[in-house]
Amino acid sequence: MQLNELLENSDIKAIAKKTNISESALEAIFANEFCYLKRVQCMGFLSIIEREYKADLNSLRAAAEQFYANNYEDCSVALAMVDEPKANKESSSLLVVLTVLALFVVASWYFVNKFDAQQIKTMLPFNDKLSAMFGDDSNISQNLSIESVTTASEPNKSK
Repeated sequence: MQLNELLENSDIKAIAKKTNISESALEAIFANEFCYLKRVQCMGFLSIIEREYKADLNSLRAAAEQFYANNYEDCSVALAMVDEPKANKESSSLLVVLTVLALFVVASWYFVNKFDAQQIKTMLPFNDKLSAMFGDDSNISQNLSIESVTTASEPNKSK
């Protein structure tokens, strides 16, 4: 299949869709406007078209080779790539961090409010050892209360 037969059977949009080559690049190649593409791109695109459509594009390849041999330094066009602004990437990562932090705060609040002190004490692995050392918690709190300390330190005032 030659270039003319290929263009008769398929339009540029169909070729672009099948080969994943941009329409502007295909138009430049088929119009012999090789200065819009780099040599490597042009030869690669020609190879893809030949492979996908089993076409013989040797005449177009020879014209491209001749063009790049003679005029490559004269025709250099820089195409700009549009990048996604960095603000979007930074704001999305900040949003993820803030979401994780908010989930941590909510989970902590839930844990503290839903479990009372007794349940937390039973969950501590060293609570049994403390109970064995100091005995009953009520004795500890009575012995360490302010009233028991102040009454024990006051001398008898009865005369």
